[in-house]
Amino acid sequence: MRARMLTLAEAPLPHLERQVLELIAEGHEDPEVAAQLGLKNPALVRYRLARIACRFRLDAVVRPQLVDYAYTHGALPTPVVLQPLVLEANAYDLVRTLAAGEPVNAYARRLGLKPYQADYLLKATRARLGATSRPSMIRRAWQRQVLGPTPFAADLGRMYDEGPQPPGAGRWVIVPLLSGYRLAGPADGLQRTRHLDVPDQEAADAAARFLSGRAGFAPLWTTKPPRPGDPVRVSWGRSLPAVLAGPRVAPVRPPRHAAASASPSMPDRRAPASLLPRSSPARTSPMCEHPTPCPSANSPDREAAKPVAPHPEQGWTLLCNGVLLFEDTGELLPDGSIIAPHRGLIAAVAA
Repeated sequence: MRARMLTLAEAPLPHLERQVLELIAEGHEDPEVAAQLGLKNPALVRYRLARIACRFRLDAVVRPQLVDYAYTHGALPTPVVLQPLVLEANAYDLVRTLAAGEPVNAYARRLGLKPYQADYLLKATRARLGATSRPSMIRRAWQRQVLGPTPFAADLGRMYDEGPQPPGAGRWVIVPLLSGYRLAGPADGLQRTRHLDVPDQEAADAAARFLSGRAGFAPLWTTKPPRPGDPVRVSWGRSLPAVLAGPRVAPVRPPRHAAASASPSMPDRRAPASLLPRSSPARTSPMCEHPTPCPSANSPDREAAKPVAPHPEQGWTLLCNGVLLFEDTGELLPDGSIIAPHRGLIAAVAA
């Protein structure tokens, strides 16, 4: 019977080989690695790297590939994640080429670049990442979330899957959330609607507030998951065709003061009418247990409902009708539609 081959998780790298690879990933040269680890000859560093490549079942000793493979399969602990970085398309392709074990010359031939052009691109990308060597470029790419398993790295990959110059590439936005950074692109061109799937409703509210008012990100709406624990989807862009969107219903009416004094420059942040649920304006929220029912979420005076979860330190308050009222007077309704801030409008009407 043939023995089963152990995985990296079951048979990790020996301590010395792990130290060698960690120092190589940090950008140290072979003599420095040998001196730090007490090896008599720098050639022993290359010998240890060859053993690591054999353990990883790789055909050749390509140092950037060794580092990426070790991070991906848990042979080395992943580096600390830093603020993400959006590389240019050619620099992003170069980093992925190095991680895959391909030489820079092959990358240059594939793109029709001359050797000096490829060398300049390599130096510029290394400087942009703050690296000192090709293996350290992979480590820095993992730290800056260009590579790795983070949602931002997946968003970045999807962005460049649309082409070397995706539509509105200069208007893609890094969205900071408690669960980590995300990358969001404007909805224009062939992309009628875009979305982000975030862990919970709190993250969806934060993403909607961050993207609100930006060109290419209106209107915004959220979609609750079909099952508890599933991601909440934040969407923006043009509404779906009627055939796909289902029956159309009347949109939620904004407050009277906002409707009467709306400025032409104010973006329409309400959810598309085809995505709003059917509801009765007279029905109150099931959260309200007061003897005199508070105004419903669809009522013009919805803001008069009593607060049930005030969080002034975070800038928002949950009302008993399910409305999330922000300190800038913006509102998030229970159906996911967004009412633009109207503090200035109230002042104008009062005057």
